[in-house]
Amino acid sequence: MAAFFPVNESVWEHFKLGYWSLILFSVAQSLFMQWRVVNFWASKGIGALVLQAVIVFSFYSSTPLTGRSIMAVDIGSYVLGAIFCQLISFWILSKSRPSRPFNSLGAWLLLLHGLVLVLFTFYPLKFPIFMDHRTGTYGIP
Repeated sequence: MAAFFPVNESVWEHFKLGYWSLILFSVAQSLFMQWRVVNFWASKGIGALVLQAVIVFSFYSSTPLTGRSIMAVDIGSYVLGAIFCQLISFWILSKSRPSRPFNSLGAWLLLLHGLVLVLFTFYPLKFPIFMDHRTGTYGIP
């Protein structure tokens, strides 16, 4: 279960919430769209990175201002990230030129992203993004 759900309150562990929900939604969506559009997985791969970037930016810009993490801001950053993720995905699907290599790159990006999320749960680096600020621990305590 640790591969799919946060094991502590670090920013890194909360990336899993966005990533795995995006994967679940994308697999369901692909059943209806994948064969109609070429850049489907590329749009989702880039969208996942945008989602994570919004979360990181929001957390590391709001927390120093307030001196603490505010749950409403954290949840809002996830919602905002999900909105931007889908907007970017839609933009890529509607504006980019069809490219099978680009789509393959997106699929590999998603796969690598998931593997890194799982790997750093069990073997986290000693960087602030991996630290649970409540307990001072990294990864699985």
